[in-house]
Amino acid sequence: MTPEEAAVPEVSMWAGGYTADAGGSGVGITALAVDPITGDLAVTGTAVETPSPSFLLAHGDMVYAVGEAADRVEAFRRGPGGSLQWAGGQPSGGSGPCHLHVVGDLLLTSHYGDGTVAVHPLAADGSIGEATQLLTAEGSGPRPQQDGPHAHATLHVGGGIVLSADLGTDEVLVHVLRDGRLDRIAAVA
Repeated sequence: MTPEEAAVPEVSMWAGGYTADAGGSGVGITALAVDPITGDLAVTGTAVETPSPSFLLAHGDMVYAVGEAADRVEAFRRGPGGSLQWAGGQPSGGSGPCHLHVVGDLLLTSHYGDGTVAVHPLAADGSIGEATQLLTAEGSGPRPQQDGPHAHATLHVGGGIVLSADLGTDEVLVHVLRDGRLDRIAAVA
């Protein structure tokens, strides 16, 4: 290894998955290392045991996870060697959480199961507060899997505008972020 190669830090990553509570074989969040020179990916161990962390979001020194089968959102603080330390969690506010997004000091959670979008405040230390808002959607689409709302992803796109894609209603829901709340202003099919 050259001195230049030795100076390049290993990149830590994490992978979630399904645990026994959702019919999977995982144990929680897996720590991975990426060799920045070769691009090789290696499992370094279990970062933390937690039920069915099917979506992860790294943000600052935190990693947020949905606990899909238990309808929860969890916070983990990054530790040495890709380890994660649990920093608390909350009920997600809906059924089947599937996507997370941080905007400012808010955590937005999309729920595939019931189509809701939850707003959780984040404390200065990154921990998650109780949901302060739960937005519902109505409608369905032409296909069998579109029997009702199924929020897939919610993203802040700038200028206080937040978009939420809903598979079940075949819409993108448009919101304005004001004073820590989402006001729905349109639905685009």
